[in-house]
Amino acid sequence: MEEELLMTSRQSKKGYILIELLCTIAIMLILCSVIAISFKSYKDIKNGIEVKYVNNEMINFINSSRNYCISRNITGKMFFNSKSNCVIFHRDINSNIDTFTLPEDFKLQPVLIYDGSITIDDSGMLLNACSILYKDNKGETHIITICVGTGNVEVKE
Repeated sequence: MEEELLMTSRQSKKGYILIELLCTIAIMLILCSVIAISFKSYKDIKNGIEVKYVNNEMINFINSSRNYCISRNITGKMFFNSKSNCVIFHRDINSNIDTFTLPEDFKLQPVLIYDGSITIDDSGMLLNACSILYKDNKGETHIITICVGTGNVEVKE
């Protein structure tokens, strides 16, 4: 008789029961949600780091362009090319001195000044006031302001 009970209990355990399946699905959903949240926060952190990088590099680019003009006693221009997503520093049309390209998913907005360029005189003063706008990976606009007749460049948050 004991053998019959053992045989029937073994025969009835052929598949998974509903509770086991529900527990497995619940665990998988929890893991998926944790991974999705981690990925979103990773993208937010990456975007924040790239925004700080662009702000610092843009200010460094402007200041190194000013220093170049001072050290060589020349006048230079910074041209903001929104199509190629870069800033070009040149002495004249034929001589590019330096270029700063924004990261891949960032988009430089057109600078609203007469010829799209900022003139730097031989004493390093910026002769055009403007705001440099760019959009980050999330589509948020960031502003870097340049004051005329000074060396003041600041990031607006």
